[in-house]
Amino acid sequence: MTADRVRWRTRPSFADSAIGGWATKGQAFTIAERVNVSGASTDMYKLISGTYITTSDNWVTNRSS
Repeated sequence: MTADRVRWRTRPSFADSAIGGWATKGQAFTIAERVNVSGASTDMYKLISGTYITTSDNWVTNRSS
């Protein structure tokens, strides 16, 4: 995590109804795959937990890239 807090999602959507909670700076996650979000300017990572988080470099850092 690059930002202090980032919302994680229950599905690949940036809609408020998809917000599941907050991830905090320093947390690490395992990425299962990169998912295209229809109508959005950025993709999301699907995590092995089944939740989703933005791929934006403004918010998160992918150490495997």
